[in-house]
Amino acid sequence: MKSAGKTRNNGLYRHIRTSKEIIRNLLNDYHKILRCGKKFWRGVVLFSYSATIGERKKRIGGTGMKWYAIGKTLTPLDRAPESGAAVVLLNSDELAHETALPGLEAVLHHTPSARDAHVCKAEVRSNCLSGTLALPRGRRDGTRLCCGYLVTKDRVVLVDDGEMAEPYLKHIVKEKRLIENSVGRFLYDFFELLIARDLHRLEEIEDRATALEERVLAGELEEFSTPMSELRKETMAWYRYY
Repeated sequence: MKSAGKTRNNGLYRHIRTSKEIIRNLLNDYHKILRCGKKFWRGVVLFSYSATIGERKKRIGGTGMKWYAIGKTLTPLDRAPESGAAVVLLNSDELAHETALPGLEAVLHHTPSARDAHVCKAEVRSNCLSGTLALPRGRRDGTRLCCGYLVTKDRVVLVDDGEMAEPYLKHIVKEKRLIENSVGRFLYDFFELLIARDLHRLEEIEDRATALEERVLAGELEEFSTPMSELRKETMAWYRYY
């Protein structure tokens, strides 16, 4: 019985060490992403160009659709701009009923809905970049935070069914971050906010893995299947995300 228990604990210990190694690698990758982020998003700026915001004339889409002008800073609009770079935020139902939006007539059909967002991916085409974001963290009800997106030289479409993106947009507006008429600069700020607290979350998982490891080594853990499964599931979700 002692031998079986020792073998069981040794196996659990290996699983914990593997999880801790993954988390440590993620923490290292997180710092690399912060260092390389600006360089990476300079490539996205190839999609963007400097433009002025035109006169506002009409309301486009449903009541939930929101437009933001990409000027010197990000500015909320009450309708779609006639010209200039802009961000539009809508949900999957609104996307399904929209055949075209100003500046997006030829590419809107490439936009994935939030319902189709299960992984993080990007598809590059000659005139746009589209894909999905699926965050490893979720809401209090257990549902995941996810959205679809489309990027062109002067438009960003965000398809969000659960208020994942809007808080970040409001934060950029509130801080009056300088985005200098650049779609690429807006995306950099958006993704920077998206991962801003990831370091804290990864460190929390590492602390839990360390505590679990110490209990195994001390022979204090009898029922380990549930905490180990939860830890591995959460760790792999972050691993796939990054």
